[in-house]
This record gives sequence, C-alpha cells and structure tokens, in this order.
Amino acid sequence: MMRGYFFVFKKIHVLGKVIICRKVFNPKKYTTQRLNTFYIIYKVFHFCNNDYENKNKMIIDKIIFSKHLEKGEKILYAVHQHWVQMLKAVLEIGFFGFVLPWSLYFMGFNTKLFFWIAIIWSVLAYMRFIYILIDWYCDAWLITNMSVITVQWNGIFNNNATRLGYEDIEGAAYEISGFWGTVLRYGTINMRFMSGNTSELKNISHPKKAEMLLAHYKEKFLSDRNMHDTTALKTLLSNLVANTNRKK
Repeated sequence: MMRGYFFVFKKIHVLGKVIICRKVFNPKKYTTQRLNTFYIIYKVFHFCNNDYENKNKMIIDKIIFSKHLEKGEKILYAVHQHWVQMLKAVLEIGFFGFVLPWSLYFMGFNTKLFFWIAIIWSVLAYMRFIYILIDWYCDAWLITNMSVITVQWNGIFNNNATRLGYEDIEGAAYEISGFWGTVLRYGTINMRFMSGNTSELKNISHPKKAEMLLAHYKEKFLSDRNMHDTTALKTLLSNLVANTNRKK
C-alpha cells in the first residue's frame, strides 16, 4: 500500500514540475494545460486505486479458493456475479432486519424487552446478510494458469467444483441485454466445449472482459504447452541421435 502511495506522490511531483514549466514557457495556454494535468493526476490516482483493489481481490480469492487449486496453480482472474444479483435480498434484510424493528422501537415500543428483541433480530439479520454475501462471492469461475474451475457454494459444508481443461474448451461468448445490464455492465457468458455441451453463468460483472481474458489465457496455455512439447521432442531426438552416434 505504501509503495502505491509513493508511486502516486512521485507522479504528482513530476506533474507539478510540468505545470511550472508550462506556466513559464506558455502562459497563455496555462489554464487548458492545468486542466489536462489535473485529469492526468486523476487517472494516476484511479490507476493506483484499481491496482491496489485488484491485488487485494486476488489475495482474497487465493484464500477462499485455495482448496480447489492444484500445486503450482494460480488464479489469474475470477468471474463473479454482479452485485445486482443479491440486491433484492439485501434490501429485504435491511428493511425487515433493521429499519422496521428500530422504527417501531423509536415510535413507541421502547421497552427493555422490545429493545433486546430488536437487538437479537438485527444480529440474525446481519448473519443472514453475511451468508448471502459469501454465497454470492463463492459462486465463481476461476480462470487459472492450468484450467477453468467452476465453483458452486451451496452452504458451509457443501461446495462443488468442476475443472475444465483449456484443451476441452471450444470458445466463449457473452451477451449484455436490457437497460440496466448495459448501464451497470453485467450480462451472461456462455462457455462451449468440444463435446458440444455448454456452461452458462448469468448476471456476471464485465462479461466482455471475462470472455476476452478466457480466450487470452486459453491461447497462452495451449501455446506454452505446444512449445514445451516441441522442446521435449527436440531433446528426445537429440538424445537418440547422440546415442546412435556413440554406438557407431
């Protein structure tokens, strides 16, 4: 985190020098250039903040999904459903678990018994919210350096995971439909397999990005594997030729 702040302050320091130089050598255009510079500073802050959040997200994903990974396997990107998927449940919990009981308490039901009933009710509502949050986050597609893992969380003691090899994936397609899907950037992604089967995940965040990353890491995995196989074949042929020459 400190390294990120140091990077930002360093960039601001450099940009500050740019402002001074432009003010001295081109004072007539200083106002426009100052706005452009402030925009650059905003983009630097935005980049550093996103980079810091992405690193934290990867750490959380590694902790939660580590039991589904093989030795040496790393999560490159995790596809989660959009927060709109749990919005209705969260609003219901907020109203019935917090707003309603405490509104009744302050409107006249301010007895000691009702106070403790409201406390217990709110605690149960909060626990329900945590459960929904975990359920939402733990249903994901994990794009790793070895395969794609589909994880489905059905409770604390019931987790299902399916591993899909890149060589079995034919391709992926995404669809964004509706006003809210376009505005909030969520949609559906479909993954097609060589066998003809499909796998679908609805209401995911940034489906276009997920589809592009899936295609990129699939191509990279197959390319690296082909290169490894070619190198191994060359080594085998070289050893055979060397052994043949020794026998002669």
